Amino acid sequence: MNTKDSKSQENPLILIVDDAPVNLQVLSGLLTGANYEIAAAIDGEEAISVASHVFPDIILLDIIMPGLDGYEVCKRLKARPQTKDIPIIFLTAKTEPEDIMEGFQIGGADYVTKPFNSKELLTKVHTHLELKKTRERQKELISKLQEKIEEISKAESLKQRTRILRRIFSTQR
Repeated sequence: MNTKDSKSQENPLILIVDDAPVNLQVLSGLLTGANYEIAAAIDGEEAISVASHVFPDIILLDIIMPGLDGYEVCKRLKARPQTKDIPIIFLTAKTEPEDIMEGFQIGGADYVTKPFNSKELLTKVHTHLELKKTRERQKELISKLQEKIEEISKAESLKQRTRILRRIFSTQR
């Protein structure tokens, strides 16, 4: 399993979660070929542990796995402040509309059915990574705006105090 290091930070890290080794190999090959860094987990518990330590940029999550299924993994990751904002794309053989809706209702960002189209999957991964970057930039801008608003409020408060003090001192003369 790879994790982010100082020389690979420019490449997004994708956590692939699937209990089938062949699926992990196929996805790893596809994604590394598209210049993504890869981390892998073979079950739900490992997925939660890995996600909580390496904080991937996106998670590709199978639903049908022994132990914790993908839905439960998603619920647990979305319940944690450190992992709640990581986009999760379900990648599964479950094709029924109710399965797809459940994936979205519990916080999944997207849903891809197996067998998948490589171009479609890469496009969705790219799109959700761009959306994540945009959300992060928006959070930064909001934080900066809040700081500026505080500065302005303090300056306005100081101006008001100065006016009051001037009135007080001017009436005492």
